[in-house]
Amino acid sequence: MQLKPIPYDLLTDEMTLLSPRGDGYESEKIWNVRVVSASRISEYNSVRGRDTSEITVYYDCENSYPSDVDFEAGMLIMYNNTRYEILSAEQFKAETLHHIKITARKV
Repeated sequence: MQLKPIPYDLLTDEMTLLSPRGDGYESEKIWNVRVVSASRISEYNSVRGRDTSEITVYYDCENSYPSDVDFEAGMLIMYNNTRYEILSAEQFKAETLHHIKITARKV
């Protein structure tokens, strides 16, 4: 079964992928992705809450750039001046790899 790529009209966001390297991070700009935000506050005591907001990123293997990016748990994403840690990167395939759904939580 052949799937069509995610339309460009939906791939309006960009982000920076931060990959651990030695004592720092290597940054790589990623564009033509779709980012969906979900705000969450978890209460860890009665006075203070912790921001556990998450983003879901949809990376299309044909229309997102650069191509052939490897996403792994533990990498960081910088989106709208906020850092998120990748929790999972789920691959969706038909005949070939179609897109990757990345879930990340604010750090």
